[in-house]
Amino acid sequence: MADTAIWLALSGGAARLGAVAIREWAAVQRGRRVRLTRGDEEIEIEGVIDPTAARLLEEFLGKDSP
Repeated sequence: MADTAIWLALSGGAARLGAVAIREWAAVQRGRRVRLTRGDEEIEIEGVIDPTAARLLEEFLGKDSP
């Protein structure tokens, strides 16, 4: 499977929308992996994003820039 890179620039309440979009994209195919990087920080989630992973994803996206 080829890697796909998507750049997101989120501010304010957009973190929740970004998290929903990523969750929906990952749900299309169980083997999909989402890896997000912000500066030196990284989060990786594979497969279906459960509520705990969704919360972590939203928190990660909502952080202030490094």
